[in-house]
Amino acid sequence: MSKNKTEKGISVYLVILLSTFILAIALGLSTILVSQIKMSHEIGESVIAFYAADTGIEAVLKSPDDYPFEPQYRYGYLDLDGLGTETSSTTACTIGLGNHPEDSCYSVTKIATSSSACPDDVSYCIDSVGYFKKTRRAIQISR
Repeated sequence: MSKNKTEKGISVYLVILLSTFILAIALGLSTILVSQIKMSHEIGESVIAFYAADTGIEAVLKSPDDYPFEPQYRYGYLDLDGLGTETSSTTACTIGLGNHPEDSCYSVTKIATSSSACPDDVSYCIDSVGYFKKTRRAIQISR
Protein backbone atom coordinates (compact mmCIF):
# COMPACT_ATOMS: atom_id res chain seq x y z
CA MET A 1 0.00 0.00 0.00
CA SER A 2 1.52 3.32 -1.03
CA LYS A 3 0.87 6.67 0.59
CA ASN A 4 -0.02 9.85 -1.23
CA LYS A 5 2.39 12.77 -1.20
CA THR A 6 -0.08 14.76 0.91
CA GLU A 7 -0.08 12.20 3.75
CA LYS A 8 3.70 12.04 4.29
CA GLY A 9 4.15 15.09 6.59
CA ILE A 10 0.86 15.05 8.48
CA SER A 11 2.35 13.72 11.73
CA VAL A 12 4.83 16.64 11.92
CA TYR A 13 1.99 19.12 11.52
CA LEU A 14 -0.06 17.38 14.21
CA VAL A 15 2.86 17.45 16.66
CA ILE A 16 3.45 21.16 16.01
CA LEU A 17 -0.27 21.90 16.44
CA LEU A 18 -0.49 19.91 19.67
CA SER A 19 2.70 21.53 21.05
CA THR A 20 1.35 24.99 20.27
CA PHE A 21 -1.93 24.18 22.03
CA ILE A 22 -0.13 22.91 25.16
CA LEU A 23 2.21 25.93 25.16
CA ALA A 24 -0.76 28.33 24.95
CA ILE A 25 -2.42 26.64 27.94
CA ALA A 26 0.81 26.74 29.96
CA LEU A 27 1.37 30.45 29.20
CA GLY A 28 -2.23 31.29 30.14
CA LEU A 29 -1.93 29.46 33.47
CA SER A 30 1.42 31.07 34.25
CA THR A 31 -0.01 34.54 33.56
CA ILE A 32 -2.88 33.88 35.99
CA LEU A 33 -0.48 32.50 38.61
CA VAL A 34 1.89 35.48 38.39
CA SER A 35 -0.98 37.97 38.73
CA GLN A 36 -2.31 36.10 41.78
CA ILE A 37 1.12 36.14 43.43
CA LYS A 38 1.45 39.88 42.77
CA MET A 39 -2.05 40.52 44.19
CA SER A 40 -1.31 38.54 47.36
CA HIS A 41 1.85 40.60 47.89
CA GLU A 42 -0.14 43.84 47.50
CA ILE A 43 -2.72 42.61 50.02
CA GLY A 44 0.06 42.37 52.61
CA GLU A 45 1.04 45.98 51.90
CA SER A 46 -2.61 47.00 52.19
CA VAL A 47 -2.89 45.43 55.65
CA ILE A 48 0.21 47.28 56.85
CA ALA A 49 -1.17 50.58 55.52
CA PHE A 50 -4.52 49.91 57.24
CA TYR A 51 -2.85 49.22 60.59
CA ALA A 52 -0.77 52.39 60.21
CA ALA A 53 -4.02 54.36 59.79
CA ASP A 54 -5.42 52.57 62.84
CA THR A 55 -2.31 53.57 64.81
CA GLY A 56 -3.02 57.21 63.95
CA ILE A 57 -6.58 56.90 65.27
CA GLU A 58 -5.28 55.31 68.47
CA ALA A 59 -2.74 58.12 68.91
CA VAL A 60 -5.51 60.72 68.84
CA LEU A 61 -7.82 58.75 71.14
CA LYS A 62 -4.99 58.17 73.62
CA SER A 63 -4.46 61.88 74.15
CA PRO A 64 -7.54 63.79 72.92
CA ASP A 65 -6.58 67.03 74.68
CA ASP A 66 -3.51 67.39 72.43
CA TYR A 67 -5.78 67.71 69.40
CA PRO A 68 -8.06 70.79 69.55
CA PHE A 69 -11.24 71.01 67.51
CA GLU A 70 -9.95 73.13 64.67
CA PRO A 71 -8.41 71.02 61.90
CA GLN A 72 -5.21 69.53 63.25
CA TYR A 73 -2.69 67.54 61.26
CA ARG A 74 -0.31 65.04 62.79
CA TYR A 75 2.04 62.57 61.19
CA GLY A 76 3.72 59.54 62.66
CA TYR A 77 6.25 57.03 61.43
CA LEU A 78 6.27 53.35 62.29
CA ASP A 79 9.71 51.77 62.22
CA LEU A 80 9.10 48.46 60.45
CA ASP A 81 12.65 47.75 59.32
CA GLY A 82 14.34 48.38 62.69
CA LEU A 83 16.68 51.09 61.35
CA GLY A 84 15.13 54.08 63.13
CA THR A 85 12.62 55.05 65.77
CA GLU A 86 8.88 55.51 65.76
CA THR A 87 8.13 59.20 65.86
CA SER A 88 5.35 61.75 65.73
CA SER A 89 6.00 64.87 63.77
CA THR A 90 4.47 67.74 61.90
CA THR A 91 6.24 66.95 58.62
CA ALA A 92 4.50 65.13 55.82
CA CYS A 93 4.76 61.37 55.53
CA THR A 94 6.48 61.38 52.15
CA ILE A 95 9.66 62.97 53.56
CA GLY A 96 10.30 60.19 56.05
CA LEU A 97 9.26 57.38 53.74
CA GLY A 98 11.66 58.63 51.09
CA ASN A 99 14.53 58.05 53.52
CA HIS A 100 13.16 54.75 54.89
CA PRO A 101 11.00 53.05 52.21
CA GLU A 102 10.38 49.97 54.38
CA ASP A 103 8.71 52.03 57.10
CA SER A 104 5.08 53.03 57.35
CA CYS A 105 3.48 56.39 58.09
CA TYR A 106 0.14 57.77 59.20
CA SER A 107 -1.43 61.16 58.67
CA VAL A 108 -4.20 62.19 61.08
CA THR A 109 -6.66 65.06 60.79
CA LYS A 110 -9.11 65.95 63.54
CA ILE A 111 -12.10 67.87 62.19
CA ALA A 112 -14.78 69.83 64.07
CA THR A 113 -18.45 69.24 63.31
CA SER A 114 -18.67 72.58 61.51
CA SER A 115 -16.79 71.01 58.61
CA SER A 116 -18.77 69.45 55.78
CA ALA A 117 -16.61 66.31 56.10
CA CYS A 118 -18.06 65.56 59.54
CA PRO A 119 -21.74 64.73 60.32
CA ASP A 120 -23.71 67.25 62.42
CA ASP A 121 -24.71 64.87 65.22
CA VAL A 122 -21.17 64.12 66.50
CA SER A 123 -18.57 66.05 68.50
CA TYR A 124 -15.76 65.64 65.99
CA CYS A 125 -14.35 63.36 63.32
CA ILE A 126 -10.90 61.88 63.02
CA ASP A 127 -9.53 61.03 59.59
CA SER A 128 -6.45 58.86 59.46
CA VAL A 129 -4.55 57.71 56.39
CA GLY A 130 -1.90 55.00 56.53
CA TYR A 131 0.87 54.73 53.95
CA PHE A 132 3.13 51.82 53.12
CA LYS A 133 5.17 51.78 49.93
CA LYS A 134 2.67 52.64 47.16
CA THR A 135 -0.41 51.64 49.17
CA ARG A 136 -2.70 54.02 51.03
CA ARG A 137 -5.64 53.12 53.32
CA ALA A 138 -7.95 55.50 55.19
CA ILE A 139 -10.19 55.31 58.26
CA GLN A 140 -12.66 57.89 59.59
CA ILE A 141 -14.27 57.70 63.00
CA SER A 142 -16.83 60.01 64.63
CA ARG A 143 -17.10 60.79 68.30
